[in-house]
Amino acid sequence: MNTHTTPSRSAATSGLPCFCDSLSSLSARTAASFVLAFGATSASQAAEPEWRLQVGGVSHHFEPTRAVGRKWQEQHPGLGLEHLVRDDRWSIHSTGGIVQDSRGFWGGYAGRAYLRNWRAPGNVELAAGAGVYAFYRSTSWHGKMTLVPGVLPTASIFLPSSNMGLNFIYVPQIGAYNKSMPAVLHAQLSYKFR
Repeated sequence: MNTHTTPSRSAATSGLPCFCDSLSSLSARTAASFVLAFGATSASQAAEPEWRLQVGGVSHHFEPTRAVGRKWQEQHPGLGLEHLVRDDRWSIHSTGGIVQDSRGFWGGYAGRAYLRNWRAPGNVELAAGAGVYAFYRSTSWHGKMTLVPGVLPTASIFLPSSNMGLNFIYVPQIGAYNKSMPAVLHAQLSYKFR
C-alpha cells in the first residue's frame, strides 16, 4: 500500500526548512503539525512584514568546559537578518546569519520560530514559543565543524519606541558526536530597520 502523500498547499508555502527527518527529539509528523497549526494562524491575519538586523550576542553556559585550560566563549560577534510576519497573537520569525560559536570558531545559523505575542505595560512587546534551527558549529576545540539541527525554546522582547529588541534561545544539555555540550542560554540584539 502506498502511504506517500503529497504535501498540502499550506505546508508547501510555510517555508519550513526540510531537515525535520534529522531531528532526534521531534518526529517529522509532529514538527509539520506544529508548523501548520501556528503558520496558518499567523498567515491568516498577517501584518506588514518586518526586517531586523541581528548583531552578535552573549551567552551563559551552565557548566564549565571539561577541556583543561579552556573556557567557553560567551561573547559572540556576528551578523544576521530576521524576517518577521505577525498578527496580534502570533508571529513567525525567520533568521539566518554568521556568528562566532562557544569555542571561538566562525559558523552559521538558520531557523524559523513560531511565537505567541503579548503586549506588556510600557508598550513592550513580548513573545515566546519554539523554533526549528540548524547551526553550523564546531564540535571540538580543533575546529571540526558540523551541522546541528534542533527544536528549541525561543523568546523575544521588543521596544517599538527604540526599534530595538532581544532574542533568546535556550539550548538544553546535549551529548552528540561523542562530545558533551552544557545547557546554554543565548541572547542576541536585534534592530528593526524596515
